[in-house]
Amino acid sequence: MKFDKGSSRYFTLVALVLKDFESAKAVRVAVDELRRDLGWNPQREFKHNKTNHHVKSAFFERIAAFDFCFHSFTLNKPDLQGGALGSHDRLYRMVTGWTIENIFGVTRVPPTTDHVSIVFDSCGGSTLYDHIRRHARAEIERRVGPQVRSVLVTAEDSQRENCLQLADMLGGAVYTKWNGKPSIDAYEKMIAHKCKTERFWPRSKTTKPAAYP
Repeated sequence: MKFDKGSSRYFTLVALVLKDFESAKAVRVAVDELRRDLGWNPQREFKHNKTNHHVKSAFFERIAAFDFCFHSFTLNKPDLQGGALGSHDRLYRMVTGWTIENIFGVTRVPPTTDHVSIVFDSCGGSTLYDHIRRHARAEIERRVGPQVRSVLVTAEDSQRENCLQLADMLGGAVYTKWNGKPSIDAYEKMIAHKCKTERFWPRSKTTKPAAYP
């Protein structure tokens, strides 16, 4: 919230949804192959704010054909009222809850599914992870019912998980859109159809997203 010291105006959270382990494996392999094609070190991480337009375009062009969707929530920090900032825990829980609500509002878990796994980027720190883990587990169990025997909620280092890197790249594209930079490149357009829900809160009368190119 220290805008005078360079803090960003918006905080964007993205949830990447993959229907099964095979879909996740396909994404991981594709990201590894792109890293190799770019001549990158195998350990180098794809991060939206640290890659140029050429790499972003190559990334989204490569990944757009795969079977995934995503949900985004952008927090408009300057327009928050004092009550919403009364507790960081409450704010995190609210944003996380809305994101899970969006996912299960449009996703139907097949009767044959007996396992749901949510993986958070561990960059948020152990305090944040410990706080939202219980809330996420309870929310999932409430929405999918007894047909799911196992709900696993974990945190991973994004450097070792290509699916989290995809989530970061998607989040950066959403953030760029809301930050009013529509013509940086056409990479956002490649993944616009993958976005199932998009929330921006609180929204003022003057808040408008940049249109996708």
